[in-house]
Amino acid sequence: MVPPETHLSERHGEIPAWDEIEAEMKPVLVRQRDVYAGFLEDVDHHLGQLVDGLANLEILDNTLQGFAHLETADYLRERIDSDSRSPSHSIDD
Repeated sequence: MVPPETHLSERHGEIPAWDEIEAEMKPVLVRQRDVYAGFLEDVDHHLGQLVDGLANLEILDNTLQGFAHLETADYLRERIDSDSRSPSHSIDD
């Protein structure tokens, strides 16, 4: 997917190489990757509908768009390492 001559940016120091990740953590990260890919596909579809709607209303050029994902590796590790099997947040929070 990426041409061999492509210069990749340096990996952030807090992000370990795949070979450095503990074996028991890898299946969790693989599953997280798969779920996140499905989530992004769904978001892409619905944002496409939104953009098309804004274009049809002729207001797309006056619209600021943004996307953020805020779960960090530390956030996820805390939940994985937790002794509790119950969710950390309830619907009532």
